[in-house]
Amino acid sequence: AGSRRPVSRDRIIGLLWEEADTERARKLLSESLYVIRKALGDEALIASGDDVRLNPDVVWCDVVEFHAALERKDVAAAVDIYGGPFLDGFFVSDAPEFEKWVDGVRDTLARTRADALSSLAAAADSAGDLAGAAAWWRKLAEQDPYNATYALGLIRALERTGERAAGLQHARIHAALLRSEFDADPDPAIAALAQQLKDAPAGVPVVRRRDAPAGTVTDAAAEVRKPIDAPRASIAEDDVALKRLQSLISAPSRPRRGLAVSVAAIVVIAAAFAFYRSRGSVTPAPARVSFVAVFPFGARGANADLREDLMELLSWNLDGAGDLRTVDSHALLAALSGEKTVVAPARGATIANSYDAEFFVIGDVIPVGQQVHIRATLYRSADGAVVKTAAARGSADSVFVLVDSIAMQLVAARGVSPDDLTRLAALMTSYPAYKAYMEGERSYRAGRYEEAAGSFSHAIAIDPTFALADYRLSAASEWSFDFGGARRAAARALENSERLPERYRPLLRAWLYFLNGNAEAGQREYSAILTNYPSDIEARSGIGEILVHFNPTLGLSGNQARAAFERVLAIAPATGETRYHAMEFAARDGNKLRFDSLLATLEPDNRQYLAWRAVRAYTWGTAAHQAATLQKLAGAEELQIGVAAGRVAAHTHNLNGAFTIARELTRAGRTDDWRAGGHLISAEILMARGRQLEAEREIAAAAPLEQDWTIELESLILLHPLSIATADDLRRQQAKLLTWNPGSHTPSMAFFFGAHAAEHARLRAYLLGLISTRLQDYKGADEYRRSLEQLSGTTESQQFGVALSQSLAGHIALAKGDTTQALERLTGATVEAPPEFLALSPFYSRAHDRFVIGDINAALGRTKEAQRWYESLLEGYDFMYAAAAHDRLAMLAARTGDAEGARIHAAKFAELRK
Repeated sequence: AGSRRPVSRDRIIGLLWEEADTERARKLLSESLYVIRKALGDEALIASGDDVRLNPDVVWCDVVEFHAALERKDVAAAVDIYGGPFLDGFFVSDAPEFEKWVDGVRDTLARTRADALSSLAAAADSAGDLAGAAAWWRKLAEQDPYNATYALGLIRALERTGERAAGLQHARIHAALLRSEFDADPDPAIAALAQQLKDAPAGVPVVRRRDAPAGTVTDAAAEVRKPIDAPRASIAEDDVALKRLQSLISAPSRPRRGLAVSVAAIVVIAAAFAFYRSRGSVTPAPARVSFVAVFPFGARGANADLREDLMELLSWNLDGAGDLRTVDSHALLAALSGEKTVVAPARGATIANSYDAEFFVIGDVIPVGQQVHIRATLYRSADGAVVKTAAARGSADSVFVLVDSIAMQLVAARGVSPDDLTRLAALMTSYPAYKAYMEGERSYRAGRYEEAAGSFSHAIAIDPTFALADYRLSAASEWSFDFGGARRAAARALENSERLPERYRPLLRAWLYFLNGNAEAGQREYSAILTNYPSDIEARSGIGEILVHFNPTLGLSGNQARAAFERVLAIAPATGETRYHAMEFAARDGNKLRFDSLLATLEPDNRQYLAWRAVRAYTWGTAAHQAATLQKLAGAEELQIGVAAGRVAAHTHNLNGAFTIARELTRAGRTDDWRAGGHLISAEILMARGRQLEAEREIAAAAPLEQDWTIELESLILLHPLSIATADDLRRQQAKLLTWNPGSHTPSMAFFFGAHAAEHARLRAYLLGLISTRLQDYKGADEYRRSLEQLSGTTESQQFGVALSQSLAGHIALAKGDTTQALERLTGATVEAPPEFLALSPFYSRAHDRFVIGDINAALGRTKEAQRWYESLLEGYDFMYAAAAHDRLAMLAARTGDAEGARIHAAKFAELRK
């Protein structure tokens, strides 16, 4: 009922009757389906081949409605639909797999509901709705009364609404629960806050330090927000420990079932092969490292799909055993150029030597009745001599145990103690979870990210502690624009990372750093991995992602990512987003041959395929090609149209083409959010072309549909370097901002509008400060600057407010003629924001500041510095400033005697303004 997709009969049998033989299990299932039809009607069930599902038109399901509400961004409705823990109190005897599945889904839904409540609390808090924020925090505290973060949030919310006594009471209840259930003391932060509430005189609010965090972060994933070398806070450790104790108390005692999996097999299962082709670690490598190349196994018939699977499993198992390191499997598959035959020893030696591998492994798998026989031979690359042949035989379902045995034999043959493998015994999953993971990996390679996310989610439903599946789900979610889901999955992966080998944890930390916008820490982690494992394509790809997204915000070129991406593509041509970035570079360079070669690797059902076709059409295509592309986009979903308009504007600077595409979003029948988005994208494009009056008309058309972003963009346009706004125009906008109340309605959580959902109050103060500065009201501007640091909210929101305050201080100093102070403040106003925010919001990317920094450097005669800041506005989604940047670059070139450069930039300026 809750899966929203068909379920195979084998899947149902595995959950409910795993101990029964196949014939009896299918009979039991048929009888059950008959009972369902008799009770609910023949139309209640839909059967297609071996798959069955409940008909959602006949059977209403709260889980489906819960997810549907979240997908349409109706978070409050989703919270209302959630009536309690999934299948609370329901039990099926003798069905441990079903019980495990229920536990996983129950935990996932509870976490999702908690995330929804947290977002509602943050939005209410930012909007100044203190009573609403307290109500949401109360629901969070009711869901998990032992959670210190939720307790702190509720106590602070109650204090802000004047219910200090209620806050103290909750602190006492929380402490009593912890002591009675776990014999543990409450979080020190809660005790300290309770003491403050007791000590403060009646009627006097508790004053907290301005730099104090809005809440204490207690989950393991939040460690990535701290400096890498900072000691772990005791409260985080305590809270994690409490959660574990709570889960042990609440979970029914039951024996483990299934195969007895040995130490190395536990780790093999954890490999979930593809995402960990990289062999990353920040642990110093041993003095001597021996590389081994594991080639695809020979496999036939029903076992054919084990060819690469066994290669990956054995490769991962051998890697890190003593001094052994394995050659990246992507590189080996690329070297084999798609060959399906068993690798001959002579060819294996040649390829292994080309990767400086001292050893290589060739193996095969042979069906023997109902069993499989796996054999693997370890060769020395220098002379092709056999070091050891290992063999194992058993049922197909025991493949992990068999590979474990193979690995142990090969490691022992080299004189490396098998005990070295015991450190890898930190993670275990089931074979069904692993198979679901592999299905997801195949979809992921093809760029079918939504499909991949479904498979990875399936793996996690089977095994909720499958960290690698959550890790890969995070990447699939990020690239399919489910940014919140990406961060939630990455956080869960990190929470479970203690069960992974130590050297894999930096990869998880680096990825979450990237998703959270902590570029410096992410780059540090990835660099440490590459120091020990220079061929690690995941770390190298991660470095590229950080450089291409965050470099421009620092006045640096995203082109620095090219080398990283090209190296990754040379080894693994179908590596996710790396192909997309290479296509961006090719479009920007006008390199049609390179672009077409990459476009040919995308499957037509890839959700971004149409966007890339549009980039090609509006870069090299004829009018007929563009018309055909536009016709296809007209029938596409709104997200595809929006992505196409953004990519054409950002990567080709064909603003006419981008404008034509964006108009498709404004047509009747589109949702209000996307119609508003279409008008606002159109306004940005028109302003980039210096057509301010037309841009203002687009903003006026968007205003009835989305008032918050409309007034913010309208204000920014008046401050734009190509703006023709007068002092009276600025005063009118100032009056409009003063009457605007960002908290008067629930902010939009749509695809792009969600970036500002919790920040409208801060942006209002910031824009008022900028306009006051332009009007030379420096005292008023400084008051707005100070207010930016005092607004409440999450730690991330407060950091954003501090950055905006720094920025405003820089603009005030510049207006007063202090260029040194202005430059110092503006360059120091760094924002830690998720990468998608940089593309969606000019405030997060600091486009206006970067242009002004370029102007200051130009005025000071620092030509190179000015040039790099202007050029940073030409590479990404800050196309609203592209024409103005070309204009400034033309003037710089003329000033330095670069006639050709002046001509090129002047021509670009004229072209963009057509």
